[in-house]
Amino acid sequence: MHMVYDLPDMKLLARGGQADIYEIDSARILRVLRETGEHSVQALHAERAIMALLRTRGASVPEVYEPGEAGGMPAYAMQRISGPSMLEKMMRNPLGIGGYGKTLADLHLEILCTTAPGALQDINGRAKFLINRASLLDEDDKAFALSLLDGLPAGDALMHGDFHPGNILSDGGKYYIIDWFGATKGDPVSDVAHTYLLCADKPRIPGESAAKHYFQKTFARRFGNVYLKRIRSKLGFGMDEFGKWLAVRAAERSVYGQPSERTGRAAFVKACRNAHLKGTGSARWYKFL
Repeated sequence: MHMVYDLPDMKLLARGGQADIYEIDSARILRVLRETGEHSVQALHAERAIMALLRTRGASVPEVYEPGEAGGMPAYAMQRISGPSMLEKMMRNPLGIGGYGKTLADLHLEILCTTAPGALQDINGRAKFLINRASLLDEDDKAFALSLLDGLPAGDALMHGDFHPGNILSDGGKYYIIDWFGATKGDPVSDVAHTYLLCADKPRIPGESAAKHYFQKTFARRFGNVYLKRIRSKLGFGMDEFGKWLAVRAAERSVYGQPSERTGRAAFVKACRNAHLKGTGSARWYKFL
């Protein structure tokens, strides 16, 4: 069934990066695409299909309902998750970061053990495209990141693409993974490295005091290391491979995000290249974040 919704009669709950969220009722929300470009429409349909697939396998994702349109834009209905995000819960209880880090790893494994639908973009190709356009990387740093990428494996695992505590919502004692718009396929270690980058590295926000930044960066690093230890114990990958993926994903992330994030990622790539030239193996590169 293709549903048509009347937006003027609906309450706007939130505006995401690609879609707006409206209230249908106490149990359902409507995710409405903001632009009708071919890539965005395909990504919205893929997002719904991925959650439907994962739901059949018992993964921690919201239930999705019928596709439709609202205000002439593609849309679909999904389960409404009313509780706080994992990030919000961590901020309220910073002493519990060890448990949250382990939980994040276990939730991530639910995804990474799933074979991706064939239509999803390959992360290796996406990373290569973005690195070639990274204005904050000089030519030597680009060449370094691309050479690492050439030596890394491809894969067919489902990868979320933006997996971090802010995209994990809670409700009724359960966690739900949301925001699948950037899903890709590839080597699981690539998505692990990306999540570690997002969790363990805390860029300094303009106006933030040095003391506050030090505390938050220490907190972030502790959380990221707990997550990494847990997921390594399950997937069994080596730190050499992880370090290379970390440098590649940082090079990719230098293209988008907040200015402080972008410059920090670019500086990290340069630090990894300098360490490589000095003979420092990639297993230690994560320490440069």
